[in-house]
Formats: sequence, structure tokens, C-alpha cells
Amino acid sequence: MIRVSSFLVFILIGMMDCHAASAVTSISLFEGVEINNSEILLKDIAEIKGGDPSLTEKIQDIAIGRSPLPGKSRRIDRSFINLRLKQNSIDLNQVRLEGEDQVEVLRGFIEVSRTRINDIVLEYIYKNNPWEKNRLTVKSVDVKNSVILPKGKTSCRVIVPKGKNFLGTLPLTLVFEVNGEQQRSIYITADLEVLTEVVIASRPLKRRTVITEDDVRIQEMDLAVLSANTVLKSEDVLGKRTKREISPNMVFRTDLIEVPPVIKKGDTVMIIAESDSIKISMIGAARDEGCIGERIRVENIDSKKFIYAEILDPKTVKVEF
Repeated sequence: MIRVSSFLVFILIGMMDCHAASAVTSISLFEGVEINNSEILLKDIAEIKGGDPSLTEKIQDIAIGRSPLPGKSRRIDRSFINLRLKQNSIDLNQVRLEGEDQVEVLRGFIEVSRTRINDIVLEYIYKNNPWEKNRLTVKSVDVKNSVILPKGKTSCRVIVPKGKNFLGTLPLTLVFEVNGEQQRSIYITADLEVLTEVVIASRPLKRRTVITEDDVRIQEMDLAVLSANTVLKSEDVLGKRTKREISPNMVFRTDLIEVPPVIKKGDTVMIIAESDSIKISMIGAARDEGCIGERIRVENIDSKKFIYAEILDPKTVKVEF
């Protein structure tokens, strides 16, 4: 019969305990961590060591859950860690949770300030607008809040709706990307002023008044408040006449003016009728007014008949026959 001394038994038991202890993987939770990924892995929130190396590697890559939003945090406690271990088929007898009872996970972030957003918008507008630099003023940019983004390489795209010109209130979409992936979009407006010279009436003008230099003056106005047919140059109104009464300081538009007729009603004209082989001239009287190239009604003085003729000049009309 083999007898084993009590001292040897003590050593053997100790060796067995040490082997059992070394076979257990320890998971020591941190008090708090900051992460920059969209998913939380167990190795991000705890120190994992000891035990079977293959088991340790498997435990490290267990996904605990989605990360909080940038700048936000969430708490993860031991019970949730145990749940995730079980869901990943980990024998809880092979692991030992240590350290803190819970860990606070903070998502790293970058804050794009309102000032920076304002600068992005200004840079885009001044670079892409079609106007001369000295004519455009960005009166305001409506940026309500800063933008919080995940950490990484940040870029921003500015989008203008199709058909929108750089006048008045301009809506813009700012698309923020981090590491090439879209993260946030915000909508803002910019108030633009584009000054241009326009022709305005310097005094009241009656209907059918031929416009002279004393009747007009030049003034700068915001293009956004002007109609598309606003007259921008004084030479485009001088010598023309008003089609209606014009008030002082009224902005001239093309629909308010017309070219004065070269022939007026009652004027005596020479009527020319010609073909390839014959040309006839006769005296007539204009019964309408009109400009060169227009057709008006004229009366043959001799025959008293009315015909329609094209105005060639202030004294001559032509009849086709």
C-alpha cells in the first residue's frame, strides 16, 4: 500500500488549483473608455487575458452592441456582458469578470462650429456665383447649430437646388462626410444681395412722352427685387416714349416703353407700288401710326381707297402687288 505524505498532497492540490486558475480567462472591465467605431467590441471596454489563447481571441472580438452617437455615452454592466458571452456560446465557467461593475462608453466626436459652417458657405458662394465680386454681398447665413460628427477625415459638400440662382434667399444643403461616408445633412439659407445699376424716372412722365436725359437717372438696386425685363442702361430708354404714365423713381421696364412711330396718323406719305416690270408712286395719308418695318393702313388721296403698306422711312410706304 502506497502512502502519500500530507505535504505532498498539499503540493498536488496547489498545482491543480494553479492549473485551473490559469485555464480561466479574466475579463477586467475598464471604468470608462472612448471609442471611435460604430460598434463596441468586448476588447474595447475590458482587458482580456489568460486562459486558452483561442478562447481569449474569440472573446476579444465579441460584439457588445452599437456605439452611442458621437458625443454621447452609454453604460454597460456585468449582466449584459454575461448575456453577450452566453449568446456567443462562451462557457461562463471558463471566464472570470473582474474590475468595475459597469463601464461608461463615450463615442469620440468632432464638432463643426457655427463659425466654420458659415465660412464653408461663404467660400462656396463667392467661388461659384456668376456675379462680379464687387456686386455680391452675403448679408447673412442662417446657421442655427454646430454639427457633431464621428472622429475621422471630415469633408463637406454644398448643394444648391436646380434652377436656383444666386439671388435673394438661397437655400443650401450641406452634406458632411467622415472617411468618405455620409454622416449628416443640414439645411440652411443665405441672404444674398447683388447690386446692379438700373434706369429710373427722375420726374413724372405722361403717356407717349419721348424720353430725354433729363427724364432719367441711374441708381443701384438689388437684382433680386427686379423683374427680368428691367432696363439697365440709359441708352435703352433715351429717344423712346412711354406707353403709360410713369411716376418719379419708378424703375423702367421694357413693357413701359416703346419706339416712337416714324409715321403718325394723318401724315402725308408717298405710296410706292412696284413689281419686276413696273413702279407706281402716289400720294397717300396715314390712317395709323407705326415704326419702320410695320404695316399700317393708308388712304390713296386720289382714289380714296384704303390699303395696307409697309413703312420704309418717315415719308415712304410700300405696297406689294
